[in-house]
Amino acid sequence: TWPTMRVSKTDITRCVRSWGQRNGFWWLSALGEVRSAAITKTAASGRPVEITLIDTAGHKAPIRAEEFRIALLSDPAGKAPKPPSSFFQIRDAGNAIDLVNGHGYGHGIGLSQWGAQALAQAGRSHTQILAFYYPGAELRKLW
Repeated sequence: TWPTMRVSKTDITRCVRSWGQRNGFWWLSALGEVRSAAITKTAASGRPVEITLIDTAGHKAPIRAEEFRIALLSDPAGKAPKPPSSFFQIRDAGNAIDLVNGHGYGHGIGLSQWGAQALAQAGRSHTQILAFYYPGAELRKLW
């Protein structure tokens, strides 16, 4: 787990607008000042899938939870907190939101890049590394 992170709504607005503009999501780049944020879709695991932002004019802007995290990580001002994963809950905190009950590091697919690198450096093959992280999975050539 990781500690609660407080993200100002001003930081969210700046980060999401910038990310939306760079990636061609007009509804994000046109977003007004963020008034609220809520998780609106979750996976069976409880991991957030979609966050809906609402600006002060009442416009709704959905964003995938992992894209929200990436928007914060790529803050053009370099001020926003950097959540280690998109597995968290959101709590309103007035001019900010708190990312609470956060846990995990990464995308939630179960493979540690650093761990895979260490196994490779120890001489393990790609097949052995994948079998370590995904026991019972079968590799097949599809083309």
